[in-house]
Order: sequence, then C-alpha cells, then structure tokens
Amino acid sequence: MDNSKRYERLLERYNNGDLSRRSFLGLIGAAGLAYGVATPYARHALAATEQVRFDGWGGVVSEAFRKYAFDPYTKKTGIKVVDGTFGSGDEYISRIKASQPGEYNIAHLSGVFDYARYDNLGLTSVLNEKNIPNLEYVIPKLTNVFRKVTDGTLSCVPYDYGTTGIAYNRKHISDEEAKEKGAKL
Repeated sequence: MDNSKRYERLLERYNNGDLSRRSFLGLIGAAGLAYGVATPYARHALAATEQVRFDGWGGVVSEAFRKYAFDPYTKKTGIKVVDGTFGSGDEYISRIKASQPGEYNIAHLSGVFDYARYDNLGLTSVLNEKNIPNLEYVIPKLTNVFRKVTDGTLSCVPYDYGTTGIAYNRKHISDEEAKEKGAKL
C-alpha cells in the first residue's frame, strides 16, 4: 500500500472518531520518523526521548516531586524532567487543547472528575501496568474508580487518598443514573 493510501485510511479513521487527535498526529509523526521526514510531530516524538514535561500545582508538592521522583529518575535514565505549574484545572486543560502534540506529557491532577474530562477529550493513554511495580500496593478502591472511566484500564496512578465530590441536580438526574455513571456523569 502506498503512503498516500495509508494517510487516507488514518484520516478516515480520525474523521470517523476511531482515533483521537493525539493518536492521529502521533501516528503521522511516527510515520514521518520511519521515512526520515523531519515533521513537527517527529520533532516532538524525538524530544520525548530526551525530556519529559510534568505539570502540577507547584509549591512544596513540586519540591517533593523534584527531590524524590524527578531527580532520581533523571539520574537513572538520563531523561530530564521539565517542571511546569498551573493555577487551576481549567487553565491547564485550556493549555493542553491549544498545545502541539507531545508538548505536555504528565500532570498532577485532582481526582476522577479531571480524569474523566481528559478521557472524554481523547487525552489519555493506556498505561502498561506491568511497568508499575508498586501498583499492587495501591488500595484497589482507588484504582477501580479510574478503571470504570476508562473501560477497565488505567491512564493514571493514584498516589494519595483524598475526597473529590460530584454534585448533581436531582430534578434532572436520578440517584440511580448518578450511581450508574459515576464520574462519567
């Protein structure tokens, strides 16, 4: 099959909603790499092997991430972690929507609500759980709530326990519907 046919099939899958924008552009970038073409997406794919970007809330939490996670990770892998911060979940999601593919990699988000928002926008990817050695020690209830959003898979790893609530108007949504849909409400 020639390259134009492959592109047309990818474009058709994207237009049909079978591929997220991020997956579509990533595949185009990967194809460019395979053919030695220096596309903007190929540049992002190559940059990911040299550095990874992490965005969070800043402050002492970011300092702890730097000391106990990022610096040891960089020392072990040689891959630099670039820190970014944001003031709200809405601000951050706006940045991602306006960004180039591959510009944002990992974020410290707040709960299932944000997780569902990112999944609904096609901004999640399935983690290889075999590569997360301590996942087995996470309270199952913490991971199961995320699995419900992403059809049994994980695109995040909870690292602490907290409370995030979802409010709904009982005049428009029944308790049964809210329980059934959970974070997808």
